[in-house]
Amino acid sequence: MGKRITAILLAAMMVFVLLPKTAFAWVNGAWFVEYDVWVGGIRITSDNCGNVRGDGSVVYHPTSNRLDLHNANISSNQYGNASYDPIANGIYTLVPLTIMLDGNNTITGTNNDYGRGIYAYNHKIARNYDITIGGGGNLTISGTHNAIKCGTLTFAENCGKVTATGVRAHGLFGVNVNIKGGVISATSQADGYGGICAGNNIIISRGTVIASNTNGYAFDTTAHGGISFEGNYADDNCKVSVGTDATHTTDLSPSAISTVRHNYKYCKIEPKPF
Repeated sequence: MGKRITAILLAAMMVFVLLPKTAFAWVNGAWFVEYDVWVGGIRITSDNCGNVRGDGSVVYHPTSNRLDLHNANISSNQYGNASYDPIANGIYTLVPLTIMLDGNNTITGTNNDYGRGIYAYNHKIARNYDITIGGGGNLTISGTHNAIKCGTLTFAENCGKVTATGVRAHGLFGVNVNIKGGVISATSQADGYGGICAGNNIIISRGTVIASNTNGYAFDTTAHGGISFEGNYADDNCKVSVGTDATHTTDLSPSAISTVRHNYKYCKIEPKPF
């Protein structure tokens, strides 16, 4: 009997070890679940997820990892001690996150060196997490490093207007970048960086995309990555303008989009006029 009980206990312990880890916090005399998402330095919990900042501007849905922003103005604490410190970034997440925009929203990563508007990376296990942005609202996002850095960065078909600025690195950086809609404008102010950069591929299928850097490149990818069109923009069904800035451009054949990398400071992609 004793051996049987021991075996049962060991089996239970093994199951417990394999279960996803959940953090709990004691708040105001009760236990609450802590989620791996921080907004403006505030960790989201089961207690505050319905109104994260107390002003109705941020709501988190834990079952779907969805973050709703309603005219939110989010800023990081500039005294965060490293890029992976939650308070150094406007939004910091250790889970894949879908962000739905409503109204006009602002996210700022103000850490002196490494602040990012949105950062989705676990430095302990070297893992990136995906970010999807949608909804009909607008977003102005910036960081002293990147505006956004994550795994696959997707702008959904229902995305509104997103304006991104990276001061010391790429404006937008994803392992992959998929633009399926919206008006996406991304700028880098750093020497040698790209307005939009991907570790692998940049795929654009719809919407208007503006990428620029007067000190670097409109688009950047690693040596094995590339820029391509799919969906609505397949078969050269879009207009591409390239140049040094918005006032000095020439048209480029969409079939030559792969040449944009490291060759132009400004690039605009938009629906072909009829």
